Amino acid sequence: MAGFELNLDDYKPLIRKLLKEKFKENKTSDELNAIIENFLNSLEDNKIENYSNSKEGIAVYPAFSDEDIIHSITIFIYKIQLLYSSDIESFYDYEKLYIELIDTHKNILKMQPKHFQYEIAYNICLNNLKHNNIYFNTDLFTLERIINWKYADNNEEIILSNILNKFIIYWDNVLKTYVRPSARIKRIQYLIDRLITLKQKPFILAFPSLIQEIDTQLNEYTKLTT
Repeated sequence: MAGFELNLDDYKPLIRKLLKEKFKENKTSDELNAIIENFLNSLEDNKIENYSNSKEGIAVYPAFSDEDIIHSITIFIYKIQLLYSSDIESFYDYEKLYIELIDTHKNILKMQPKHFQYEIAYNICLNNLKHNNIYFNTDLFTLERIINWKYADNNEEIILSNILNKFIIYWDNVLKTYVRPSARIKRIQYLIDRLITLKQKPFILAFPSLIQEIDTQLNEYTKLTT
């Protein structure tokens, strides 16, 4: 997914269909065809150059192209899908993706995307994910929820709680293998320090009940050191 490239030839039929549905009620056939061709041409011509006006001394920056915006939204949706996949098994992997997701979302908002650009990107993702037999929760992540996406509003707490349970189960099995009590206590202290650090992470602070789960486990580890 990180190396995703938007191949326009693959999606021109889909883009044509979406634009026809969008404008069919208030445009003639010729006007509609002109809109579609102009839009597709704008996607082909995606070379953005920054230049300055030497006479006026004013820097001029062109707007983002449709392709840039659609591509960014597509990557954003893929990252949401990945966050909810079974591929995320550790807090390290979650935090890395969380940071990428927040940054990508901020960049998209700076582009001031239009609804139809979200719609095209959303349909591209759904087609790709379906083609590759990758599950995407369309009940949770509708087009409108993608447009109005906000962290901590999409059951991310469930994912983090599952990761915490995996963390506890894994380390409980590891602790059973220690023979020397001193080595076991040293490992438990490491786990305590790790969970205390985890509690301060922004993606954890958004969920008070998750902090309570961590505190409960911290109490269990503390008992094992006495």
